[in-house]
Amino acid sequence: MRKLILVLLPMLFSSSLAIADTYQANRCSAIFMIMTSVQKTNEGLGKYFTQQGGMSGTLTGLYLGEETGKRVSNGMLSKLKSKEMTTIGKKYPSNLLQIEKEISSCMGWTFAVGKVIQSNRASMKNNKKAKQVLLSAPRPNKQYKYPFKDFSTIKSFIQVGFDNWVSMGKMTPQLLRDKLKKGIK
Repeated sequence: MRKLILVLLPMLFSSSLAIADTYQANRCSAIFMIMTSVQKTNEGLGKYFTQQGGMSGTLTGLYLGEETGKRVSNGMLSKLKSKEMTTIGKKYPSNLLQIEKEISSCMGWTFAVGKVIQSNRASMKNNKKAKQVLLSAPRPNKQYKYPFKDFSTIKSFIQVGFDNWVSMGKMTPQLLRDKLKKGIK
């Protein structure tokens, strides 16, 4: 019995870490997608958050596939991100301080992943090797430091991005999909 527990414990621990990675990567992806709304005010910053959202969305898919052992579709990721965006939006603006901390950490995480990608450029040309590089890169389930000099420069745009998103009806990928379907019929 003791041997069985010792064998199962690492499996359970690694499984719960994979779940935490998926959750946090998706949360970063959702926050970054909301922050793309800042492009109404600052186009360059909007593009930056679009890139970060793409990277964190890709990593969410890799972590989810690792967690479930199944192929992950864009539709699955879209629903997952939409659900998290809705959860975040229901608490806004009372959660603004938490969001600021999360954006700082998410940016630190994607920056750390970016450094790994840069140091493995040759491997990124091959899908299997790229997947291995990304899965071995830093995971989002810890607190990361803001990767640039001064957080106050970005901090002032966080509320702007979220307020823009709210003014656009708190659009999520799923809501957009549903509206497009209604418009086609």
